[in-house]
Amino acid sequence: CTLPGRSFAAGQAAIRYGLKGVNATLAGDQIAFLSVLRYVANVLRCSYADVILAGAVDEFTPHAAWATHLAASTETPLTAGEGAGVFVIQRRSDATCAGRHFDAEVLSVVMGFVPGAEPSGGMTRALEGCIRSALRKANVRPEDLSAVATGETGDDGRDRVEADALRCVLGNIPVERVPVKKALGECHAATGALQLAALLALHRDELSRDGRFSLITGWAPDGGIGAAVLRGWSRAGSHHW
Repeated sequence: CTLPGRSFAAGQAAIRYGLKGVNATLAGDQIAFLSVLRYVANVLRCSYADVILAGAVDEFTPHAAWATHLAASTETPLTAGEGAGVFVIQRRSDATCAGRHFDAEVLSVVMGFVPGAEPSGGMTRALEGCIRSALRKANVRPEDLSAVATGETGDDGRDRVEADALRCVLGNIPVERVPVKKALGECHAATGALQLAALLALHRDELSRDGRFSLITGWAPDGGIGAAVLRGWSRAGSHHW
């Protein structure tokens, strides 16, 4: 059980549902779930576990309400939200041998940290490099992407980092944007899980996306950056069981 958030979140969940084995809670604000995906990949690669429940949760607590109120007085307010998402993750070979359906393959996760970088300069360049590295590790070209789930909010100032980084990588390539926060509000640590859920829904419902590639991007004000590439499948598609 792997969850970003408070230090005891995964432990409490494991006790409540009787889960055994590897257990960790990761913190990372906007890129917390990308950290979870990277952690899970390492756990499975090292054979410390065969199946992982990986998720993210963020609750709109009184503390979050006060933070939202204070931020609204200094910047363009974004509707506060809360959310959670949990996914079953295992090695593809194990899922195939067991005859299980899988909705997506996580092909790469790349993360970085650039403390003190200006959003309009160093942060944008670092995120661009992070995205390019994720695509390269997944052996995917920018023109192969069918969708990008971003942390864009609809605010020109806050969205500049992701928008500029993606513009540098994609150029004029037509790739559908999935700005989760525009629909669900500011969900902080849960944002990445909601981005993944949105992409899975797109692939599941549209046969034309069967086997196509998608990208998740994110950055945090403290300097954290991340990107992940996945290949999604339609429930009506042709991929193997």
